Amino acid sequence: MADAAAKPVADYPVFLEFEDDAYEAVERLAIADVRDALVIVEKAPREARLDDIKATVVAELAANLRSSAVVIESDHSADEINSISDTSNSIRKSIFDECGSL
Repeated sequence: MADAAAKPVADYPVFLEFEDDAYEAVERLAIADVRDALVIVEKAPREARLDDIKATVVAELAANLRSSAVVIESDHSADEINSISDTSNSIRKSIFDECGSL
C-alpha cells in the first residue's frame, strides 16, 4: 500500500550559502592567522585576535569587491551592474552576519 501511495522521488537543487571561490578567498586571507590565534591558551586574547582577523578579512574582501566593481562598470550595462551590486550586497551581508555569529 505504501508503494502505491508514495510520490515519486525528485531531485531538488541545492543552493550553497557560499560558492567555493568565497571559501577559498577567506582561507587564502586568514588560514595562517587563524591557526596562530587558535593556539593562544587564554580565551579573551584568543577571541580578540580572532575578531581582529575577521575584521581584516572582511575589509580585504570589501576592498577586492570595490576594485572589481571598477572593472565591471566599464564592461557592463547599468542593469547588469545593478544585478551584480545586489548580489555583492547580499554577499557582504552574509559575511557580516556569519562573522558576527562566530
